[in-house]
Amino acid sequence: MLNTQLVTLLKSFSTAELAQLRLFVQSPFFTTLKDMPLLLDFITNLIEQEKQKTPVDTENETPKQKLQRLEAEQQANEQHYIDAYNYLNPQKATSTPKEVITKKNAELLKLAEQFIEHNYLKKEICNRKYAANILLEHCLVHGLKDKFKNEYKKVEAERAEITTKNAHYHFKSFELAEILGAYNSRFEDKYMRDELKLALINEELDTFYLAEKLEYLCHCRNRMRAVNFKYELNLEKELLNYLPQSPYLQKTVVKIWYDTLMLLIDPTNQALHTQLKNSIVDATNCLIGSEKNTIFAILVNSINQAYPIGPYSPTDRYVQYFNIYKLQSENPDALYLEGNLDLKTFRNIGIAAMRLNELDWAAEFIHEHKAKILNGNNDSEDTYYLLLAEISLSKKEYENARDFLLKIKGENVGLKIDERRVSLKVYYELNEGLFDVTVINFKKFLKLNTDIIEDNYRIQNQNCINFAKTLSKIKNEEIRWGETTKYPMAFLNDLEAEIKNEPMVSDRFWLLEKLEGLKTAQTLKNNRPR
Repeated sequence: MLNTQLVTLLKSFSTAELAQLRLFVQSPFFTTLKDMPLLLDFITNLIEQEKQKTPVDTENETPKQKLQRLEAEQQANEQHYIDAYNYLNPQKATSTPKEVITKKNAELLKLAEQFIEHNYLKKEICNRKYAANILLEHCLVHGLKDKFKNEYKKVEAERAEITTKNAHYHFKSFELAEILGAYNSRFEDKYMRDELKLALINEELDTFYLAEKLEYLCHCRNRMRAVNFKYELNLEKELLNYLPQSPYLQKTVVKIWYDTLMLLIDPTNQALHTQLKNSIVDATNCLIGSEKNTIFAILVNSINQAYPIGPYSPTDRYVQYFNIYKLQSENPDALYLEGNLDLKTFRNIGIAAMRLNELDWAAEFIHEHKAKILNGNNDSEDTYYLLLAEISLSKKEYENARDFLLKIKGENVGLKIDERRVSLKVYYELNEGLFDVTVINFKKFLKLNTDIIEDNYRIQNQNCINFAKTLSKIKNEEIRWGETTKYPMAFLNDLEAEIKNEPMVSDRFWLLEKLEGLKTAQTLKNNRPR
């Protein structure tokens, strides 16, 4: 039993972490298995007993001594399962002690792993302690009763002034409730035990805990979507059955995280999608920046599932993207993380605006937020110039676009691919001999970086190059059909169907736009009087 994953993990916990873990496994928010604290106590005692044993000198033992030691360890290991079984005294158990305890060990291992994740998320969100509460803890530990009472009155008065629109009022209430509970338990002060405001503090504590639990489940759901792998979410079903019937769903912070989790479960629910966007606007002070950033990311991800990518993605998809990005840009704390703007988000917002021909809005956004990405590294500089080049391209300012592209100096493979694809479009429009050079260089770059570029992404860009090269030949009338320089409309229609139905191609919209222009020109030529 000592060599199991559970015991190995628990050995790495400090005494304080083990105490926190015990409170965690006692909480009905995480498990309804009442024997988990008992099993944790048994294993903790077992670990302590092993620490007190005299270490065995395995280097100098004889083969016979080694065999005897291994047999003794095996017997002790089997006895541990029996002792654990008797300690827990499980009711209605039909299996052998070892089978019962092995199964319960697996449950406790899951809880211990969940505790580590939950603790990390909690520290990430609540990363500071209030100085007044630290003083209260000092008074508690050192038995300073009078000092504790005076300081508690001050802290309680301060807490009462905190507006409930601030999500972190929960954290302060949480700390205060914990300290007060410890004080009452230690000193058994009858006056403080009957504190009238304790019920309110406990209500706020429950609100905080439910919001934290829901946020944790949202992170888990989002991770499952990202890695395309499902695993069991402890007590999710019970919590979702409980909340609609409880008064806590009236708490704004709980409702927002509840709606976020429900959207992750059903990303095609457009009514819920809209409701969540409105909730963020109406309760903008209820969440801190990192929490709002998470919810906006989930809203964007839900669009990917609500509007599946088909042969020809609908414009509706980009309208939804743009509406969310506009809303996010109106809440700077939801847009920035630690004062900076993520390069991918910066680029996605610009692309979504350009896709809908919101060129002025895109240009204003890029210039307004460039200070939040320009931190001196090549990737941020290159992303900035790449977006400016794409805006110039959309405005048909091809020379300006070319000049911006020439300023891109970094070696980021992803950005270099984007830069080459934009160059392909720019030189297609400029009718310069550099188009063919760009095609050759782009193909060579993809081939040289085969080990770095994901296969699907490489194929998408190769198909884009091939289609663009065909369009360029048609545009310059380099394809001859019989004795005439005209190219049949049937050929253009077939090419259009090929682009639309090719599942893996980059810049599909641009290719179809250029092809439509060629079809219009061919129609005019065919209808020209002879």
